[in-house]
Amino acid sequence: MVYIHMLSNWGTWDGWGTSLAWWAKRFGDRDDLADVFFTLNSTQFSSETLPGMGMTIARYNAGACSRNKISGRSMVESPNIVHSRQMEGFWLDGNDSDSSTASWDWSVDANQRAMLQKARARGADRFELFSNSPMWWMCQNDNPSGSNCLNVPIQHCNDENLQPSYRQEHAVYLATIAKYARDNWGVAFESVSLFNEPSSHTWIGYLNDFEAWVAAKAGYGNWGTQEGCHINWDTMPVLIKALRRELNSRGLTGALIAAADENSYRQAIDTWHVLDDAAVLGEVQRVNVHSYWDGQRDILRDLVLGHGQKLWMSEYGDGDDTGHELAKTLLLDFRWLRPTAWVYWQVLDKGGWGLIDAENDNGRLGEATQKYFVLLQFTRHIRPGMRILDGGAENVVAAYDSAAKRLVVVVANWGSRQDFKFDLQRFATSSAHGPPLRRWSTKMGRGGDRYAYSEFHEDPVFGDTVFVQNIDANTVATFEFDGITTSDFYSIKVNATWAPDGVLKQSDFYGGTNPRAAVSFVPSLVALSGPVKIEKMWFRSGDRLDYIRLDISDGGETKPAHIYHGSDGGGHGVDMTLGSDEYWTEAELCQGDRPNGWGTGIYYIKAMTSEGRSLEAGHKTRDCHTFKAPMRWQIVGTVAWEGREIDGLSFVYGPR
Repeated sequence: MVYIHMLSNWGTWDGWGTSLAWWAKRFGDRDDLADVFFTLNSTQFSSETLPGMGMTIARYNAGACSRNKISGRSMVESPNIVHSRQMEGFWLDGNDSDSSTASWDWSVDANQRAMLQKARARGADRFELFSNSPMWWMCQNDNPSGSNCLNVPIQHCNDENLQPSYRQEHAVYLATIAKYARDNWGVAFESVSLFNEPSSHTWIGYLNDFEAWVAAKAGYGNWGTQEGCHINWDTMPVLIKALRRELNSRGLTGALIAAADENSYRQAIDTWHVLDDAAVLGEVQRVNVHSYWDGQRDILRDLVLGHGQKLWMSEYGDGDDTGHELAKTLLLDFRWLRPTAWVYWQVLDKGGWGLIDAENDNGRLGEATQKYFVLLQFTRHIRPGMRILDGGAENVVAAYDSAAKRLVVVVANWGSRQDFKFDLQRFATSSAHGPPLRRWSTKMGRGGDRYAYSEFHEDPVFGDTVFVQNIDANTVATFEFDGITTSDFYSIKVNATWAPDGVLKQSDFYGGTNPRAAVSFVPSLVALSGPVKIEKMWFRSGDRLDYIRLDISDGGETKPAHIYHGSDGGGHGVDMTLGSDEYWTEAELCQGDRPNGWGTGIYYIKAMTSEGRSLEAGHKTRDCHTFKAPMRWQIVGTVAWEGREIDGLSFVYGPR
């Protein structure tokens, strides 16, 4: 059974996107590609009609290459350089920072600029300016592919290639492009990223023959094929402060600084701590990270969100054209990283990397891969402005559009063909009584369904709130439930003489679950003969919420009921006795991930009464939710997923 946690909130979705380097250098003049990637329209492309990807984010690359000479110097090219990956830069020589002088050439990079503006014309509304390398003449060796790694082991090749004397100029370069784009291209960059994978060991501009042979044996044979620059940790704060000054001086105070676009989660975590120690995190409004490697996504997430920063997955690509790796990475990112945007690297490329098979060097355009359609399952349905929900399972992503009253659920099935049951009892309205359930399916592999559509009315419904759908093996399927409204509670059918129409109400669960069944004391409440109220409450906590006890009476002679969850072993206990006309009316819960991958638990509880008093225990996190009893009702009990601690909690409401 798939339980969608309706009260969860993993962020408001900013959108899907792509980097324009390198593919737009070659193909940026094509309207059909702009339609394919930046609209939801169906577009005739090659031999087929492609449903549009619907991307709304474009990352524009500030190039580092030019062919001019400066006092006898010229750009050095790596012997392995791929020419389609050399992006033209605007600042030719550094002689004058005035963008209107001959030091600048704004005519270059026409195709990438064209695709940027085509994306904007089609509805893209978030743009980022990013740098892979400073301009070549700012580099130590005049090579924007990386440092000369000589006489050191390749894994220790950490030479920073930005000359210290040009740190300010690098900030000037990016800030000048951002202002020129606003004033002349009609593009306002939401954010600027100063460096790309700065801690990586792979930014190597030159190796001699022997060192190149050693590098290949060590797995670093693909060096020098693109622009890149190692940036030392002590340089990063200097560049960030310089960029903030330069943006502000040009009236771009609203432009965010994004950092650090690291290649791995381990590097991203380490760099985050470095920037924190340097007291510059206040200048970094968003953290960008690349998802090429598995790692501690949740650790980075907690650091970033705990500091009030936004989090984007700003670059990912793989060489698997079947879509298997793409789907796995997306699910891991949604489950553990929880970014609010997701950006694919090369939508056009060869070797399985592109969503459409293409060669950027010779201009060949092939067919859309199966990976294109796997990504469609996410991009066409999880749209900007939606609230990302806890899908309740590792292979499920869920999002909710409150304006359209639409629930979107994306499921990947790698196992055998099987039924998936979706429990919608936590929603006020189910599609069993509304519009049809819509479904799209894509087979992961080579061949099979690409983007097959079907719809159902009553047939797949089991009961009033459970939808059953069969999903083939190696398939990604998306479901849209329309006419769905959310509710903070759902009805419990009981035979309680004191409850109007024999109905109590229960809130949605908050927090996590465990292999055991949820513990409910509703039968104890039903056994009471009259209107009930909580007389006394106890909470106990250590690092998390360990224990709850509620004493409940009906005001008569019936033996009072006791509700208790968890274990009475926490380090700190609190209690409160309620007055005769005082009711528990509101509660706040905070959840968080428990150590060692043990799932989600309740970290904090606060009970608020009708008399304005409160009782709290535990430690607040940044992931909290407030529950309020309906008007003239009260909280009369709880249902919990529990063990030695409280994993998840739900509240039972009854009339006063």
